[in-house]
This record gives sequence, C-alpha cells and structure tokens, in this order.
Amino acid sequence: MTVKYLIDTNILSEVKCPKPNSQVMTKLELHRKEIATASIVIHELFFGCLLIPNNDKS
Repeated sequence: MTVKYLIDTNILSEVKCPKPNSQVMTKLELHRKEIATASIVIHELFFGCLLIPNNDKS
C-alpha cells in the first residue's frame, strides 16, 4: 500500500452529508487504498462531534 493522497477534514466530512458529492464519493472509492489523513484531522472530527448537542447525534 502506497499513500498518494492526504485527505482533509472537509473531504472526510462529506461522507456523512445527507447528499454527499458524487464526485468526492467516487474518488474516495477509487483510491480507497491510497488515502490517509493527518492526526490533526482526526482531532478536528472528534472535537466537532463533541460540539453536537446530544439529541442531534445520529
């Protein structure tokens, strides 16, 4: 496995959208074995989840 693409928060967040961008989803599927993300992105996603009120989590 060779990492070719460093994925940012916006791209990873797109996956959870009610209607994700089809081009983004296609690229993620096409290159699923060649993508990675930075630890700061994981932190941003985790922190963002903590900001969501309990009754809005789904």
